[in-house]
Amino acid sequence: MVGMLVLCVLALGNGGLTPVGSPTAGVWTEYEVGGVEAGERNPFDPDQIAVEVVFAPEGAPELRAPAFWSRGGENPGSWRVRWGTEHAGRVTYTVLAGLDGAAPSPVDRGEFSVAPGDRPVMRRIRVEPTRRRWFQRDDGAPVVLLGANACWGRREDYKIWLDAMAAARLNCTRLWMSPFGFGIEDRPGDRLNYNQDKAALLDAVLRLAEERGIYVMLCLDFHGIFQDEPDMWGGNDFWPSHPYNVANGGPCEEQNDFFANPAARALYQKRLRYIVARWGASPAVFAWEFFNEYDNVFPKLRRPDVLQWHGDMAEHLKRTDPWPRSVTTSLTGSSEDRGLWELPGLDIAQYHLYLGEKSDPAGLRIQETVRRFRERYEKPMLFGEYGVSFRGPGREEDPSARGLRQGIWSSLLSGSAGTVLPWWWDDIHPRDGWKTWTTLARFLDGTGVGGPDWAPVEGVKARGVGEDGTLGEFMDVFALGDGKSLLAYLIHPQYHYPRNAQLLGLGPGHASVLLSFPRAMVARTVRAESWRPWMTNLELPPEVELDLDPAEPETLLRTDWLDKLKERMPGEGVAHLPCFTDDAAVRILSVPDLLQCRDDKGSERPVSSREEWEGRRTRIMEGMQRVMGPLPGPEHVVPPDVRVLEETDFPAYTQRRITFAVEDWDRLPACLLIPKNIEGKAPAVLCLHPTSPLGKDVVTGRGEGTNRNYAQELAERGFVTLAPDYPGFGDYVPARRELYDRGYKSATMKGIWNHMRCVDLLQSLPEVDPDRIGCVGHSLGGHNTLFLAAFDPRIRAAVTSCGFTSFAKYYGGDLTGWTHDGYMPAIASEFGKDPARMPFDFPGVLAAIAPRPLFINAPVLDANFDVSGVRDCVAAALPVYGLLGADGALCAEYPHDEHDFPEHVRKQAYGFLWKHLCP
Repeated sequence: MVGMLVLCVLALGNGGLTPVGSPTAGVWTEYEVGGVEAGERNPFDPDQIAVEVVFAPEGAPELRAPAFWSRGGENPGSWRVRWGTEHAGRVTYTVLAGLDGAAPSPVDRGEFSVAPGDRPVMRRIRVEPTRRRWFQRDDGAPVVLLGANACWGRREDYKIWLDAMAAARLNCTRLWMSPFGFGIEDRPGDRLNYNQDKAALLDAVLRLAEERGIYVMLCLDFHGIFQDEPDMWGGNDFWPSHPYNVANGGPCEEQNDFFANPAARALYQKRLRYIVARWGASPAVFAWEFFNEYDNVFPKLRRPDVLQWHGDMAEHLKRTDPWPRSVTTSLTGSSEDRGLWELPGLDIAQYHLYLGEKSDPAGLRIQETVRRFRERYEKPMLFGEYGVSFRGPGREEDPSARGLRQGIWSSLLSGSAGTVLPWWWDDIHPRDGWKTWTTLARFLDGTGVGGPDWAPVEGVKARGVGEDGTLGEFMDVFALGDGKSLLAYLIHPQYHYPRNAQLLGLGPGHASVLLSFPRAMVARTVRAESWRPWMTNLELPPEVELDLDPAEPETLLRTDWLDKLKERMPGEGVAHLPCFTDDAAVRILSVPDLLQCRDDKGSERPVSSREEWEGRRTRIMEGMQRVMGPLPGPEHVVPPDVRVLEETDFPAYTQRRITFAVEDWDRLPACLLIPKNIEGKAPAVLCLHPTSPLGKDVVTGRGEGTNRNYAQELAERGFVTLAPDYPGFGDYVPARRELYDRGYKSATMKGIWNHMRCVDLLQSLPEVDPDRIGCVGHSLGGHNTLFLAAFDPRIRAAVTSCGFTSFAKYYGGDLTGWTHDGYMPAIASEFGKDPARMPFDFPGVLAAIAPRPLFINAPVLDANFDVSGVRDCVAAALPVYGLLGADGALCAEYPHDEHDFPEHVRKQAYGFLWKHLCP
């Protein structure tokens, strides 16, 4: 108690937290803890001195974080604590300290402010709580782990590796705290004197991982610390130098004492506290892994002691870690200890798999292992290590990387919580092997895999098909489904690694493959695609011929021989993959069934008439307004009061720069282009600009690039065109700030209202036929065109270019880009940026425009709006057009371009507008 009083005196007046950097929402910050001095005590030993900080952010739960002692560089030694919050605002804190085993008590209090963040938050991930087979972010979004080992290296190596991994869309890696990696207590002098150089290296690498969105399984020890003789690699014999060895002053006379000796266990718990204090704040660390393959030295250990130790340490670690995360350990692939994996404190069951030249087929071994683990243990299963050989990278054994690819795809499609994590990262990188994951990542986009209902499915069959329709041999199938959608990966049995491993490139394959499955496995309204897993050039897949029921006209493509095959498969859905080589994949994804409505009792029933569709459409519009805010009423309409600021004569038209009143407090800048030599009344097109500070000038020919000047080109073709500014662009920048002060919920709704006033203006012009008005827009203008057409039936035909995709496939479901003040902030504040919570989506927007003609330009390489999501939306809206007798009115072009409105597609769009506005 005397010591505690001395401590308090030292702390008062000198304490407080000093941030190392600026506290910012969404990222953790390190703080120096002042005023707490250890004196002669060991600051690494919490039994001698323990420091903690309680953080209490305003409006959020408090968190008690352990502090740690740090030294290095210009820091001779100081207490540090790491903590972060998602929310900006005021934070109060209390510093606690205790000496010589006394419970920590308050020694200082204070407060500070957290500034708003300017980059996306890396969410922590946890085990999905319902079925406990997958992972999810802490906001509930599913996560599947696409990763590889990168267990040790130099700091400069990790910058290169993690950059390449992130670019290829890997999101997970594994690091080792080993003597040759990031180990902090491995040498004789390290006992309760943790290696600060290794700790600083781990600091840096975890920062790199966090900045790139890569999760880390941090392995705290490896089997080599128990070996006392060199292994097959000529080393890894670290027991003689281990600080817990009695020869080095430690408490362990033999290796098993690490697990059984109370003093050794106490030392390890102190190390765990330091690890949690220093790295627990990082959301990049998704799991603590106690050991790598401790069974490599099982002759030196006693199983009951090892199991007891794992159960006790897992419980202790979870009490110590204020940021809950998963705990695991690992064995070699030659053993599976059910007693270990049944321990409730271990959250992830691992398996390590290395193949050989005489191995059973890789995919089938993986599938059987996943099946066994899922049946036995109620926890996610991961292949923590994988390789075609444990002796080396396997370039000679697997020259075409077939074993690598089949391991990556078959593991996930068998129901593992992620891909295999291959070893030999220092060989994968120079071979540019990271791209092996890229196609799989795109294959998974928008599928929702990782949700609680996704599980391996039985009853899916695949057979080769000859050019004449003759059925050939069966393929090996790896399939996942959730009752609505189905994902399948197929491997030709003759090309299962290691069979024919030396055959470079692709196998001869079949003309095509027929996939069949019980119809109950998927929803009735679906879209199918075939994929080539070996493709890494990001070309998008072709659509698959699909028929859920031969009696229904749902087939995308039909042939006589396929119909005959289907007749032999009653009760089954059938997907026809147009080409096949070594392996192939297919995804059959449910799309919204818009022709369903709910009655007064909440039961679903089909929409079968125009009248019933109008009720369904009303609910779609209500959902849009829940996010965008209500559409202003007629009381907001004011006379346009057009003012011409400038008039310019062009060969084919006259351009007027104008402003006009859209509300009693607001005037909208716009450009009006009127063709010369108009006979009678002309059709008109409202031209909405893309994202550009130039605003309307982009589409009137004054912009900085080509393929955006559609207001000019349409005027040259005889259309009256009107190009307004959107809030925040061109001459309309102040409007974005004021619209929220005036009561608007979103800039999107303000844009809709302004554009409806533009239609009013066009209808008032003597040169315009008021019944022949269309709208066109690219990117920002593309979705604003859809929103306007949904709300304003006076738009008789619309063209949208690069303007949308389903919310689930917008950047893999991350809706952050839709949430700033130029769009719809409520997507974040009310709906958590979660596509599943959104009360509207673009399939409904397209359907709300029916039966009016709609032309869509959706390039297959558009990085902003995933084209497969566009196809989903179109597939969902087409039945509505059919119900309303407007077959053919919904058209889509998918050019091989990036986020662009190329000339040949613009010409098609102009012809479309002419056809429907100039009959």
